[in-house]
Amino acid sequence: CDELSSDSLLNLEKCITLKRRCEYFKVTEGFRKVFLEKKDDSLMTQGNCTKVLHEKCNTLYRRRKNSFSVSCALPEETCSYMVFHTTQDCKYLKTTSRMRHCRKFEMSKD
Repeated sequence: CDELSSDSLLNLEKCITLKRRCEYFKVTEGFRKVFLEKKDDSLMTQGNCTKVLHEKCNTLYRRRKNSFSVSCALPEETCSYMVFHTTQDCKYLKTTSRMRHCRKFEMSKD
């Protein structure tokens, strides 16, 4: 982006958008990590996530320490992203775990 943005205004605008989106995803992953560490059902459904996100954002706003403001401004999009990726990660872990179990089972038969 640093090299391309000097070529045209169109490139500059695209780079600004790209940087904003990257920051949004970085912040959203930070939120997801915080929610995962709670080990509750916050990320199981869109409704659970939206409720918990709203509470967390209100707390952060009151403390004036909201480094997550980008994600707080877009709660539906943020929760949709977090719930989807958490679900995908869980499916992957289940599949990987089953594969390991099957390999152990096959090895024990030999």
